[in-house]
Amino acid sequence: SSYLYNQITDKSSINEISKKRIKNYKKFLKILNLRYLNILFTNLDNYTVPQVFIVIDETKTLSDFLNSKGIGSYKWPGDEIDEYVAMSPARFPNTIEMNDKIVCLPIHQSVKDAHVLKMINYINEWDKNLLK
Repeated sequence: SSYLYNQITDKSSINEISKKRIKNYKKFLKILNLRYLNILFTNLDNYTVPQVFIVIDETKTLSDFLNSKGIGSYKWPGDEIDEYVAMSPARFPNTIEMNDKIVCLPIHQSVKDAHVLKMINYINEWDKNLLK
């Protein structure tokens, strides 16, 4: 569409999108102290604009919990795992294991501060529920 073309060729628009994604990423770093999550990348270099906030969920339950609350997180590669890899767990044990643990949280430019805080609150709720 012409709208999309104008957006992706407009340097000002690209910079604004980048700033919003980086801001959302940094807000998520607040969840570092949770017992059951590891942050995959705790620092961003000057050339990286993240698409998602990636966590490693050892319990393999976070994404389903967030989805039940209306949060569009997903496991990666999830259903997009290569068929040969999926059918060869002995050759790719790490990939198979991590497929259920890598969770991508949305941080795109339309995610507002209130949405980030809502996700963090849900993640804190999930973390506390694991103690029970």
